[in-house]
Amino acid sequence: MVDNPTATYRGYRKQALYALWRILTDVNGDSRSYRPEGEEDLAVFDNAGRLVEAVQVKDYSAPLTLSDFKPQSPDGFFARMKRRGIEYPFCQHSLATFGLLGAELDGAIVDTGRHRNTVACKLNKKNPSISPTEAMYLLEALNGNVSRHDESKLKEDVLTSVTGTIAGAQGEVALELLLYWIFEASERQRTLTRSSLLQQLQRIGDYLAALRGHTTEWMIAVRPLEVTKLSVEDNERLQQEYRRGVQARWKHILADADCPRPTRLKELHEKVSKHAAVVVRGASG
Repeated sequence: MVDNPTATYRGYRKQALYALWRILTDVNGDSRSYRPEGEEDLAVFDNAGRLVEAVQVKDYSAPLTLSDFKPQSPDGFFARMKRRGIEYPFCQHSLATFGLLGAELDGAIVDTGRHRNTVACKLNKKNPSISPTEAMYLLEALNGNVSRHDESKLKEDVLTSVTGTIAGAQGEVALELLLYWIFEASERQRTLTRSSLLQQLQRIGDYLAALRGHTTEWMIAVRPLEVTKLSVEDNERLQQEYRRGVQARWKHILADADCPRPTRLKELHEKVSKHAAVVVRGASG
């Protein structure tokens, strides 16, 4: 069976999109800091550096059930919730999903009746370190803190927020670069703020402006060196005109009309191996 990582990559992308959306749209975003892959998939801190929210992001095609949260694991979602409740008693536990919740799990979170008791007993049976009473409390802690999201709507909101910035003229490109910024922050466990995001947008705007100026020269002032096969007649003609002293062109090189300079070529190769671009200045030919 071939392992297909597509769903995993899609999940990471939606997780990054959610984090980006939160930073840009949270009502208290100016006084919050965010750490992707901190506590859960997104940790939110207040101005004093206290953890105020931990968000688990899910992107499953099937409705979520208790088993999707690894209840039997000592490091599963509910086990982490229990530990976090002791260490950070005022932290909100949130679940952001791009899909549906199964009827039983949904009922256990929003209702104190039969569904909650059933799921609490299942959780205790799978992980005896969580008592039925603690399981009931953990399910109640999620009540009102479950949000369902649509990828296209989050993307639309992000693009709307970006529109008024320097990078707004190329919103789609800016979005992709911001998602990479989130990925990098996740990898390095870096804390982000709305202010740092706006600074990143400034850098992205500067980069896109420079890129636009650079790309206008492609195929005009800057052209790739293409190797083409010359006919016998063209080869002879190019060699003759080169000997007459015409301005040297790339095709003269293809026709072997030039005089190789191994020392200079070696120096050029060394420079190219160290730099992205090397400028050669000298007399024609």
